[in-house]
Amino acid sequence: MNRVRTQCLFLVASLLCTKQFSVAQETSHPTKRPVTVTATIQMTTLGIPDNMLSGDDRYLEDAGLVAHFSPDRKRFFIVLKSGNLDHNSNRYSILLFETAKAFHGVSSGPVLTLESSTNDEAIKNPKWLDDNETISFIGQSADGLSQVFAFDTIGKHLDQLTNHPTSIIDYDIGSGGKTVLFKAYPPTDETTATERVRRMGVLVTNEGLAELLQGDARHDRNVPGNLQLFSMRRGEPAVRFPVGDGLSLDVPVSISPDGRYAIAAVHVRNIPAWWSEYKDDQLHPYITAKRKNDEDSRILEYILLNLATGTTERLLGVPWSYKNDGFVWTPDGQSVIVAGAYLPLDVADATVREARSGKTTEPRFVVQVNLTTKAFQIVTDQDLGVVGWNRTGSKLLLKLQDWWKERPWMAYERSGSMWKEVPTSIDDSVVPLVVSYEEDLNTPPRIFVSDRRTQERALLVDLNPQFSEFAFGHEDAITWKGSDGHDVSGGLYLPPDYKPGTRYPLVIQTHGFLPTKFWIDGPWNSAFAAQPLANRGFVVLQVGHSTDPAEDQKYMNTPQEAKRQQAAYEGAIDFLDQKGLIDISRVGIIGFSRTVFYAAYTLTHSKYHFAAATLADGMDAGYFQYRAYPSSVDERLLNGGPPVGKSLSLWLVNAPGFNLDKVDAAVRIETYGHGSVLEGWEWFQGLAELEKPVDFIYLPDGVHTLVKPWERMVSQQGNVDWFSFWLKHEEDPDPDKAEQYARWRELRKLQEQHTRIEPAN
Repeated sequence: MNRVRTQCLFLVASLLCTKQFSVAQETSHPTKRPVTVTATIQMTTLGIPDNMLSGDDRYLEDAGLVAHFSPDRKRFFIVLKSGNLDHNSNRYSILLFETAKAFHGVSSGPVLTLESSTNDEAIKNPKWLDDNETISFIGQSADGLSQVFAFDTIGKHLDQLTNHPTSIIDYDIGSGGKTVLFKAYPPTDETTATERVRRMGVLVTNEGLAELLQGDARHDRNVPGNLQLFSMRRGEPAVRFPVGDGLSLDVPVSISPDGRYAIAAVHVRNIPAWWSEYKDDQLHPYITAKRKNDEDSRILEYILLNLATGTTERLLGVPWSYKNDGFVWTPDGQSVIVAGAYLPLDVADATVREARSGKTTEPRFVVQVNLTTKAFQIVTDQDLGVVGWNRTGSKLLLKLQDWWKERPWMAYERSGSMWKEVPTSIDDSVVPLVVSYEEDLNTPPRIFVSDRRTQERALLVDLNPQFSEFAFGHEDAITWKGSDGHDVSGGLYLPPDYKPGTRYPLVIQTHGFLPTKFWIDGPWNSAFAAQPLANRGFVVLQVGHSTDPAEDQKYMNTPQEAKRQQAAYEGAIDFLDQKGLIDISRVGIIGFSRTVFYAAYTLTHSKYHFAAATLADGMDAGYFQYRAYPSSVDERLLNGGPPVGKSLSLWLVNAPGFNLDKVDAAVRIETYGHGSVLEGWEWFQGLAELEKPVDFIYLPDGVHTLVKPWERMVSQQGNVDWFSFWLKHEEDPDPDKAEQYARWRELRKLQEQHTRIEPAN
């Protein structure tokens, strides 16, 4: 996420760095349609998870997520997706191109189109097999489970390779397509509806509160420790690998080029005592955190799988970076290059040991690990991520992990027994053409093809030609000073029919900003609806980090983290008020995921007035969440200690849930997924007890980043309606929403009784 470093507000026609703030021209789109939540759901994007789309577009290209080239580089395919509101499904399509004809826009069109009515992708993790004709992927079987498929691009035949009794979430396929390694959800076991439980009850040990309350109805899908790992030879039954620790949900499995080994990542359950000597601030608190016996930690470790013997062992016996910087096999399959590595501390040299422990610096390295001897060699001590090998396999390509720094990837070569950085060149490119996913604040994403040598460039796919018919509000990158004086960056959306001199209601979206991204809703589908809100007459601010994101890291997991964010929101209100853009009596705020905590803290600690708020599916650093969910490390760090003994008084001051009496806003709570209802319970019950306006929307089948169109409509359109009601006193005449507005009118009566507006000093 790059952050804009300018100090002025950029608008369409002029650069306004003067004391007088105004938009150059009144904007009007008399013949264009308004942007609605329906338009956001039907938007065509790359067929990858939305959390990947929210990152820097350069990452998509580096990771090969835009175009998938065949091993011989003669063909490539692109996967696209769009929402289908009629069917409550997402449609995925594979577009196939001949590399030699790409500049002429020649495509066979969609060679395969599939729909998913679940939270899983219809086409996930697509890969070419080495025959240059077959594409494998995870798709939906007839019974709704996710299985591994193979699609013959020549004969247009689709073959289901696995028939596992539960859904598969990740896989790799070996040379020739003969071996499939996959992670799958476990079968649902009866835990409460048994005679033993009826006779003896349930012994509570490591279970979380949500798991206990759900009983046999619980969904194990998002519990990494419950995942299972299997290996399967084509035509033979799958064999389960005995993995003692909890398999990572996010880090992919990978088979070595020679098919002998594979790599997987696990959440360590029994952390070696000596790991506590690692003092890195980002690692140490999770190593030393108190956990129940055999409970998964947040610490990752790579394990090596021997596919011939079906055994596993530790790769190096050390923790790995929480940032998941990636790994890549050496071309001969004898070693693996891993980024984000910590190194063993069993060295005699005290200076070296101290450096590796993180007492003086963050000790993350890129290392080469020999699979036979487990000996390792340092490639570089820079904190870099893996890109891959150049086209000839002679250079290792790495990239900076600091997303706010702009620098192309770097190349390393083996020289004797050492690695050294070497210059990069055009010939180092992994593929002959660059296929890029390009957009900016006000330009919808399109896919281009270019040649690094000839500089030839052409539009390959216009993903959303229908957007020319819509009236988008203009977005500008801005910076301002927080109320504590630090510089903050963000994106400001103005209504399409913006009129200078008018003060508009403001909605602050709190989770991330990138000056290179066209976000019709926000960086996430859940709760955010920037353009639909702008089209309803709101100014919308997508808040980013400070202009020095490294400085933000110093406040993470400390009692100052939320205070710094609160200052950013307060400074934004002051800035936009001074420019005459907003009405400070009509300000709303949306928190999602971790920024639920920021929004909750602001609502309970700021003297600024917020008329309405949404807290969507996130942590609030509150007492109930701390007790309800296992491994609650962050809450202790954010509140200054555990909620017992001497630090209890700190919770009474810091924890938002203990300060609900200070909330003036009408609060909408959203939670997604079975058991998530507990996340919003403290706020819902607390505000209701105080007779303050609170609305609670629970989507039992939703996931954290909402996927299914109907659930997105409930969340995103619900927020457009919510803020229109509270900040503009507008109601949608749709008769299907009559009950909603009747309920909200009763809540408004409560707000009128409790509203407290104080001057923002």
